[in-house]
This record gives sequence, structure tokens and C-alpha cells, in this order.
Amino acid sequence: MATKFFCRLAPLLCASWWLGLSGCEHTIAPTANATVQPTLASIQSQVFNVSCALPSCHSSASQRGGLILEQGKSYGNLVNVLATNTAARAKKMRRVVPSQPDSSFLLAKLIGPESREGSLMPEGAGRLSPQAIEAIREWIRLGAQRNPDSLSGKLATKREPQQKKAQK
Repeated sequence: MATKFFCRLAPLLCASWWLGLSGCEHTIAPTANATVQPTLASIQSQVFNVSCALPSCHSSASQRGGLILEQGKSYGNLVNVLATNTAARAKKMRRVVPSQPDSSFLLAKLIGPESREGSLMPEGAGRLSPQAIEAIREWIRLGAQRNPDSLSGKLATKREPQQKKAQK
């Protein structure tokens, strides 16, 4: 009986050990119930902090891919910063291109990068929820603003001309 137990347990132990060596040591992803908003604050707290900025991944300690996604450092490491991946850098891809989600390397890494552009992120934890990916896409599309105040100001500025036209 002990032999059967060991035979069943051994492959799981080996797989756990291999995953620990091959990538980030986390299995946490945003909960399906959490609603990620298209703001840096929401993405930071519900995605980066729990799935990316971990000790073995994109933290100040490890800086995998030259990227830190910790609170207060993520924006400066993402927006208009060239990707360090060799294939992406050859194409002059930036991690986040404000207002251009389809040109942003971050989104490519979350959806499924091309073969020479590295692994799907978050590595070893499964994909982010479709809602979380859509929130990141929308944040980028809206200009990848640092804080919600500048985002709401941008939206209000866009609405003003329409309101003035309606009044005339």
C-alpha cells in the first residue's frame, strides 16, 4: 500500500520541484469574482500585486526580464519603456504604448506572445481572467494613465466639446 501511495505521489513531487525551478513560484491569480477596473490602482492591487510582483518574479529582488511591477514602481517600468526581450527589442516594442494596446508588449505577454518573445504571463500560474486582461487593454487604450484623477480629467476633457455642441 505504501508503494502505491509513493508511486502516485512521486510524479506530483517531481512536477512541483520542476515548476519551482522553471519559473515563478506562485499559483495565485486574480479571483474570478474580483472586478478589475481599467485604472493603474485597480490593476496594481488586483493583478500585479497578487500575480506578478512576487519574490521570484517581477519584484525588486528578482527583476525578471528587467521588470519591477511593485506598487510605486510598475508605471515607470512599463509605460514607454522598451522591452528587454531580444525579439521584442529588435522590433522596438515598448512594454506599454499609451492608447495602443495592440502595440504593447505587456498585452502580448498576457494573451500569448510570439514564439521568440518568451512565455505567456503570469508564468506557471495560468492565464489571467479574460476580465482582467480586458481591463489592462482598456487602461492602455485610455492612455495608460498613472492615476484615476488624470484619467477622469482626460475623459471629462473629451466630453466637453460634445456638451458645448449640444448647447448651441
